[in-house]
Amino acid sequence: MRMSDELRAYVESVLSTEKKAKVSTGSGASHKLIKMMTGRLMRDEFREKDAEQALVRTYKEDIDEKDMTGTRLTEWYQNAVSDLLLSLAEDEIPMKFMRGASGSHAVKNYSNDHMFLNSLGFPHQEVGEALKSNGQDKQRALRQLMRMLMSGLGLKEIDTESIRVEPGEIKEVLENEVEALQSMYDDGFTLLAPNHWKITLYIDHKDLLPHSLTLHVYIPPDVLYPHDIPLFYFQHPKLSPSMNMRLIQNLLRHIMPIIGDPMTFEIVEWVKDNVEIIMDNSTSLPLKVLNGKWWENLHQKKKAKKKRKRKLIGK
Repeated sequence: MRMSDELRAYVESVLSTEKKAKVSTGSGASHKLIKMMTGRLMRDEFREKDAEQALVRTYKEDIDEKDMTGTRLTEWYQNAVSDLLLSLAEDEIPMKFMRGASGSHAVKNYSNDHMFLNSLGFPHQEVGEALKSNGQDKQRALRQLMRMLMSGLGLKEIDTESIRVEPGEIKEVLENEVEALQSMYDDGFTLLAPNHWKITLYIDHKDLLPHSLTLHVYIPPDVLYPHDIPLFYFQHPKLSPSMNMRLIQNLLRHIMPIIGDPMTFEIVEWVKDNVEIIMDNSTSLPLKVLNGKWWENLHQKKKAKKKRKRKLIGK
């Protein structure tokens, strides 16, 4: 999304004349700059109120306004678009950002499971397809979506077929981990099923109070945990879909190197270290925008294309 020469010239004129009059939102950006960027998003057919809120949420407080050059401004615009795509309902997203859209989409009849998966940051269309292909089973649909996400992030595919485990080994690992977690987290740990537990995390942050953050960990029956990743997700009334997705994506990157060992404790410690950072600055950790064919990794596609080309040349 390159900035046009016309928009760049206007930005530079704004930055050279604008006083640092703070807006009431407390974003730290000047009123005129917010207004200009809101106009940019409105030209993309986002609603004014939604655009303003996304810009405030994604503004980086540590950036001095005099440094808001074309590159910085483009990054801010892209982060705001990412936030909007993850936080808006499907019928509120402009058609140009919808994959394969051919008209307006009603959202009234979405099931609770559909809305739950969408609240984690997964797009409506892929959520619907995952639920349909998995017989409306929420957990199986989430597993499919997580696999798609791992592929899109370029994370190495786990070869579970080459893994050999002894009968009862997975059951023993789960039992031992549950026992350790119960000891460590006491009343904060709840066993919902032998392969599903939740941990209540009391994070002392003004934007999370008075509620606690809940981490769910679920190991599907056919997953060779800990040689494969568990399903995990977060629940909190103030966690937006974009924040949820940011947590999930960065956690996936974090736990890939420790596959083979029980990982709930590592997940909990990572969340404790990073959730406040995300609450203070939602763009502090990277986020892959889930639009277009988001489950395809561009770098991997280029490598595969080069490999096919070399094979053709060698023939």
